[in-house]
Amino acid sequence: MNIFITGGTGYLGGKLSAALIAEGHNLHFLVRKSSDLSKIKNMSINGGIHYDNVENFDNVLKDNGIEVVIHCATHYGRNDIDPLNTLKSNLLM
Repeated sequence: MNIFITGGTGYLGGKLSAALIAEGHNLHFLVRKSSDLSKIKNMSINGGIHYDNVENFDNVLKDNGIEVVIHCATHYGRNDIDPLNTLKSNLLM
C-alpha cells in the first residue's frame, strides 16, 4: 500500500513508519526542511520525501498512487505561539 505520512520524523510517526515499512508498505513523507531525518534515514523508504508545504498536494497524492494519508505531525503550542498556528498545523496539516 502507498501511504503518505506527516510527522514521520517525530516519535509517533517514526515508530509507526518503522512498523508500516516492516509490513511492506511504501511510505511518502511530508517533512520540514529543518527536520532531523535520522529516524527515517535508515529505513528502506520505497516512496519519497516531500519537503514543507506541497504546493499541489492533490497531484502528489495522485501521481504517487497514495491510498492512505496518516497525519502524525503536530504543533504543541509551546512558547506562547499563536493558537491559530496550532489549530492550522494539527487540523489542516
